[in-house]
Amino acid sequence: MDTTRVIAKAPEAFYRTPAVEEGPLAAAMYGIVVYTLGQLISNVLVFGGFAVASLIAGVALDEPAVGGVFAGYSLCWTILVIPLTLGQAPLYGLFGILGGGGLTHLSLRALKSARVPFEGTLRAVSYANAPYILYAIPCVGPFIGWFWMLYLEVVGVREAHSVTTDRAAVAVLGWRALLIATVITLYITLGVAAFLLESGRGLD
Repeated sequence: MDTTRVIAKAPEAFYRTPAVEEGPLAAAMYGIVVYTLGQLISNVLVFGGFAVASLIAGVALDEPAVGGVFAGYSLCWTILVIPLTLGQAPLYGLFGILGGGGLTHLSLRALKSARVPFEGTLRAVSYANAPYILYAIPCVGPFIGWFWMLYLEVVGVREAHSVTTDRAAVAVLGWRALLIATVITLYITLGVAAFLLESGRGLD
Protein backbone atom coordinates (compact mmCIF):
# COMPACT_ATOMS: atom_id res chain seq x y z
CA MET A 1 0.00 0.00 0.00
CA ASP A 2 2.92 2.35 0.64
CA THR A 3 4.06 1.97 -2.96
CA THR A 4 0.54 2.67 -4.23
CA ARG A 5 0.25 5.75 -2.00
CA VAL A 6 3.57 7.16 -3.21
CA ILE A 7 2.72 6.57 -6.87
CA ALA A 8 -0.66 8.25 -6.41
CA LYS A 9 0.67 11.30 -4.57
CA ALA A 10 3.97 11.92 -6.32
CA PRO A 11 4.39 9.86 -9.51
CA GLU A 12 7.21 12.05 -10.87
CA ALA A 13 9.24 11.65 -7.69
CA PHE A 14 8.55 7.91 -7.60
CA TYR A 15 9.70 7.29 -11.16
CA ARG A 16 12.74 9.53 -10.72
CA THR A 17 13.86 7.46 -7.75
CA PRO A 18 16.39 4.82 -8.85
CA ALA A 19 14.96 1.31 -8.76
CA VAL A 20 15.94 -0.66 -5.67
CA GLU A 21 14.56 -3.97 -6.89
CA GLU A 22 16.77 -6.27 -8.94
CA GLY A 23 15.33 -7.03 -12.36
CA PRO A 24 11.82 -6.40 -13.65
CA LEU A 25 10.14 -9.23 -11.72
CA ALA A 26 9.27 -7.21 -8.60
CA ALA A 27 7.70 -4.40 -10.62
CA ALA A 28 5.75 -6.86 -12.78
CA MET A 29 4.52 -8.71 -9.69
CA TYR A 30 3.32 -5.44 -8.19
CA GLY A 31 1.35 -4.63 -11.34
CA ILE A 32 -0.17 -8.11 -11.47
CA VAL A 33 -1.16 -8.11 -7.79
CA VAL A 34 -2.77 -4.67 -7.92
CA TYR A 35 -4.64 -5.53 -11.12
CA THR A 36 -5.87 -8.82 -9.65
CA LEU A 37 -6.94 -7.20 -6.38
CA GLY A 38 -8.87 -4.49 -8.22
CA GLN A 39 -10.65 -7.03 -10.43
CA LEU A 40 -11.46 -9.25 -7.44
CA ILE A 41 -12.96 -6.46 -5.34
CA SER A 42 -14.90 -5.13 -8.34
CA ASN A 43 -16.40 -8.52 -9.21
CA VAL A 44 -17.33 -9.31 -5.61
CA LEU A 45 -18.99 -5.91 -5.20
CA VAL A 46 -20.96 -6.32 -8.43
CA PHE A 47 -22.41 -9.75 -7.67
CA GLY A 48 -22.73 -9.02 -3.96
CA GLY A 49 -24.57 -5.83 -4.87
CA PHE A 50 -26.99 -7.84 -7.02
CA ALA A 51 -27.69 -10.09 -4.04
CA VAL A 52 -28.46 -7.16 -1.75
CA ALA A 53 -30.53 -5.41 -4.44
CA SER A 54 -32.55 -8.59 -5.00
CA LEU A 55 -33.42 -8.82 -1.31
CA ILE A 56 -34.42 -5.14 -1.19
CA ALA A 57 -36.50 -5.45 -4.37
CA GLY A 58 -38.21 -8.58 -3.04
CA VAL A 59 -39.24 -6.80 0.16
CA ALA A 60 -40.29 -3.63 -1.68
CA LEU A 61 -42.46 -5.60 -4.13
CA ASP A 62 -43.84 -7.83 -1.39
CA GLU A 63 -42.23 -10.85 -3.04
CA PRO A 64 -39.55 -11.85 -0.51
CA ALA A 65 -39.38 -15.43 -1.81
CA VAL A 66 -38.61 -14.30 -5.35
CA GLY A 67 -36.08 -11.80 -4.05
CA GLY A 68 -34.50 -14.53 -1.96
CA VAL A 69 -34.12 -16.79 -4.99
CA PHE A 70 -32.36 -14.11 -7.01
CA ALA A 71 -30.27 -13.14 -4.00
CA GLY A 72 -29.17 -16.75 -3.53
CA TYR A 73 -28.30 -17.01 -7.23
CA SER A 74 -26.23 -13.82 -7.03
CA LEU A 75 -24.57 -14.99 -3.82
CA CYS A 76 -23.52 -18.24 -5.50
CA TRP A 77 -21.94 -16.23 -8.30
CA THR A 78 -20.24 -13.99 -5.73
CA ILE A 79 -18.59 -17.04 -4.20
CA LEU A 80 -17.77 -18.61 -7.57
CA VAL A 81 -16.26 -15.41 -9.00
CA ILE A 82 -13.50 -15.38 -6.35
CA PRO A 83 -11.57 -18.46 -7.60
CA LEU A 84 -12.39 -17.57 -11.22
CA THR A 85 -10.91 -14.10 -10.80
CA LEU A 86 -7.88 -15.36 -8.91
CA GLY A 87 -7.27 -17.83 -11.71
CA GLN A 88 -7.74 -15.49 -14.67
CA ALA A 89 -6.85 -11.97 -13.55
CA PRO A 90 -3.13 -12.65 -12.92
CA LEU A 91 -2.79 -13.98 -16.47
CA TYR A 92 -4.65 -10.99 -17.92
CA GLY A 93 -2.49 -8.67 -15.84
CA LEU A 94 0.70 -10.37 -17.02
CA PHE A 95 -0.34 -10.28 -20.68
CA GLY A 96 -1.39 -6.65 -20.30
CA ILE A 97 1.92 -5.62 -18.79
CA LEU A 98 4.05 -7.55 -21.27
CA GLY A 99 1.92 -6.67 -24.30
CA GLY A 100 1.41 -3.03 -23.37
CA GLY A 101 5.00 -2.60 -22.32
CA GLY A 102 6.26 -4.25 -25.49
CA LEU A 103 4.12 -2.11 -27.80
CA THR A 104 5.02 1.05 -25.91
CA HIS A 105 8.71 0.20 -26.14
CA LEU A 106 8.40 -0.54 -29.87
CA SER A 107 6.71 2.83 -30.28
CA LEU A 108 9.58 4.51 -28.47
CA ARG A 109 12.06 2.76 -30.72
CA ALA A 110 10.11 3.91 -33.78
CA LEU A 111 10.28 7.45 -32.40
CA LYS A 112 14.02 6.97 -31.76
CA SER A 113 13.34 7.78 -28.12
CA ALA A 114 14.12 4.48 -26.39
CA ARG A 115 16.92 5.61 -24.07
CA VAL A 116 16.87 2.59 -21.75
CA PRO A 117 16.30 -1.16 -22.27
CA PHE A 118 12.87 -2.77 -22.24
CA GLU A 119 13.21 -3.36 -18.50
CA GLY A 120 12.80 0.38 -17.90
CA THR A 121 9.59 0.51 -19.93
CA LEU A 122 8.28 -2.60 -18.22
CA ARG A 123 8.87 -1.03 -14.81
CA ALA A 124 7.02 2.13 -15.84
CA VAL A 125 4.06 0.16 -17.19
CA SER A 126 3.92 -2.20 -14.21
CA TYR A 127 3.80 0.48 -11.54
CA ALA A 128 1.27 2.45 -13.59
CA ASN A 129 -1.21 -0.31 -12.70
CA ALA A 130 -1.57 1.25 -9.23
CA PRO A 131 -4.95 2.93 -10.00
CA TYR A 132 -6.54 -0.44 -10.72
CA ILE A 133 -7.23 -0.55 -6.99
CA LEU A 134 -9.89 2.10 -7.71
CA TYR A 135 -11.96 -0.64 -9.36
CA ALA A 136 -13.24 -1.12 -5.81
CA ILE A 137 -15.31 2.06 -6.28
CA PRO A 138 -18.63 1.06 -7.90
CA CYS A 139 -19.54 2.45 -11.33
CA VAL A 140 -16.97 5.25 -11.66
CA GLY A 141 -13.93 3.40 -10.29
CA PRO A 142 -12.98 1.55 -13.51
CA PHE A 143 -13.18 4.73 -15.62
CA ILE A 144 -11.14 6.81 -13.18
CA GLY A 145 -8.63 3.99 -12.71
CA TRP A 146 -8.10 3.39 -16.42
CA PHE A 147 -7.51 7.03 -17.33
CA TRP A 148 -5.31 7.56 -14.29
CA MET A 149 -3.32 4.48 -15.29
CA LEU A 150 -2.69 6.02 -18.72
CA TYR A 151 -1.51 9.25 -17.08
CA LEU A 152 0.88 7.38 -14.78
CA GLU A 153 2.18 5.35 -17.71
CA VAL A 154 2.95 8.53 -19.64
CA VAL A 155 4.77 9.95 -16.62
CA GLY A 156 6.65 6.71 -16.05
CA VAL A 157 7.77 6.39 -19.67
CA ARG A 158 8.77 10.05 -19.77
CA GLU A 159 10.92 9.74 -16.65
CA ALA A 160 12.38 6.33 -17.55
CA HIS A 161 13.49 7.38 -21.03
CA SER A 162 14.13 11.07 -20.33
CA VAL A 163 11.90 12.17 -23.20
CA THR A 164 9.35 14.94 -23.56
CA THR A 165 5.79 14.47 -22.41
CA ASP A 166 4.42 14.56 -25.95
CA ARG A 167 6.73 11.77 -27.11
CA ALA A 168 5.85 9.69 -24.07
CA ALA A 169 2.15 10.30 -24.73
CA VAL A 170 2.49 9.24 -28.37
CA ALA A 171 4.31 6.06 -27.32
CA VAL A 172 1.69 5.20 -24.69
CA LEU A 173 -1.47 6.29 -26.50
CA GLY A 174 -0.51 5.90 -30.16
CA TRP A 175 -0.69 2.11 -30.41
CA ARG A 176 -3.89 2.08 -28.35
CA ALA A 177 -5.53 4.57 -30.71
CA LEU A 178 -4.36 2.51 -33.68
CA LEU A 179 -5.75 -0.66 -32.13
CA ILE A 180 -9.13 0.95 -31.44
CA ALA A 181 -9.25 2.38 -34.98
CA THR A 182 -8.43 -1.06 -36.40
CA VAL A 183 -11.20 -2.74 -34.42
CA ILE A 184 -13.74 -0.06 -35.42
CA THR A 185 -12.70 -0.34 -39.06
CA LEU A 186 -13.04 -4.13 -38.90
CA TYR A 187 -16.54 -3.89 -37.45
CA ILE A 188 -17.59 -1.34 -40.07
CA THR A 189 -16.14 -3.50 -42.85
CA LEU A 190 -17.95 -6.60 -41.58
CA GLY A 191 -21.17 -4.62 -41.21
CA VAL A 192 -20.96 -3.24 -44.74
CA ALA A 193 -20.10 -6.69 -46.11
CA ALA A 194 -23.07 -8.25 -44.30
CA PHE A 195 -25.37 -5.48 -45.56
CA LEU A 196 -24.21 -5.90 -49.16
CA LEU A 197 -24.56 -9.67 -48.92
CA GLU A 198 -28.10 -9.37 -47.56
CA SER A 199 -28.96 -6.81 -50.21
CA GLY A 200 -27.67 -9.14 -52.91
CA ARG A 201 -29.84 -11.95 -51.61
CA GLY A 202 -32.85 -9.67 -51.63
CA LEU A 203 -32.35 -8.93 -55.32
CA ASP A 204 -32.23 -12.63 -56.28
